[in-house]
Amino acid sequence: MEEWIIYGLLTALLMGIFPVFFKVLANPRYLGVSTQTIAILTWVGSGIVFVGYFLYSGEPLPKNNTAIIVGLLTGVILGLSLLFRIIAIGFGADVAKFVPLYNTNALVAVILGIIILHELPESSEAIRVVVGAIFIIMGGILVSL
Repeated sequence: MEEWIIYGLLTALLMGIFPVFFKVLANPRYLGVSTQTIAILTWVGSGIVFVGYFLYSGEPLPKNNTAIIVGLLTGVILGLSLLFRIIAIGFGADVAKFVPLYNTNALVAVILGIIILHELPESSEAIRVVVGAIFIIMGGILVSL
């Protein structure tokens, strides 16, 4: 098995766990923590992981300003995504409905990968990509009804 598949499965597992933690934190039936507090705790927790990983790797920061700007922009996009998830769950979104809806992000990534990165699937894969995209759209519609 290729190494990236293991990391993909670990990502899927962890991305499936964290909305449940958000709900436990935000919902008054459980801990009832404010979304602002959840956001800062999530930021600090993520920072510990990323700083630890950076220090462990021993690599220096890039000297290329463009790389730094794109890296920071990526962090802002991720931060906004997490913040919107926290806010939605704070408003009482059901995890079972909300998670499939925001996981339509896979469709956005596929489209941008094709347009911006020119990662066109080979003809044998193209049908699977199109069918998968259709299932993603259908799933997002079904859970939001």
